[in-house]
Amino acid sequence: MKRKTYNVGQLVIIALMITLSYILMYTGISIIPAVPHLKLEFSIIPIVIIALGINIKSAMLASLIVNMLDFFTKGSLTGLPIDQMINLIAICIFLVVIVQFEKNNHTKTGLIISVIVVSIMMIFVNYFFTTPLYFGLLGSELPDNLLYYCVSVYGIFNSIKWGLVAVAYFVCYKYIDIFKKKVIQMTK
Repeated sequence: MKRKTYNVGQLVIIALMITLSYILMYTGISIIPAVPHLKLEFSIIPIVIIALGINIKSAMLASLIVNMLDFFTKGSLTGLPIDQMINLIAICIFLVVIVQFEKNNHTKTGLIISVIVVSIMMIFVNYFFTTPLYFGLLGSELPDNLLYYCVSVYGIFNSIKWGLVAVAYFVCYKYIDIFKKKVIQMTK
């Protein structure tokens, strides 16, 4: 297997995008006061630039680094990086879908499908993993209708968050596309 090597330009772009992504994550706001760990933030946009301009593996690694920085600087409600791990999963799902559609120049369709796929997948992730883990670690009882809880909290939150991320990406697409092309040129 051939090992992927990076040139200095690629490493500089990745480092800059990680920095920008972390700043965007750090400035996230809670949109559901009852669930303060669910935050609206746009840290995915620099990560998408890495995925489309360099490669998806670098973007996933950059997202891991950003989420680790977030955990080390802000911590977590439970003391474990659960929030950051779930954010990483959501970002990876979004990236895989958007990159597949972007290859075929179907950006609008890719954004819509990305939002739908992430929202549905995160309901399942939260139903089977996150919510039982959170409630267990916090010593609380699970809601009587866990599926309804996950759909009404996580489904709505992820639809809003990823919908707004998609809108922001689409609005900025012209500029992101120009920057992405410059990244590709710089890194050849």
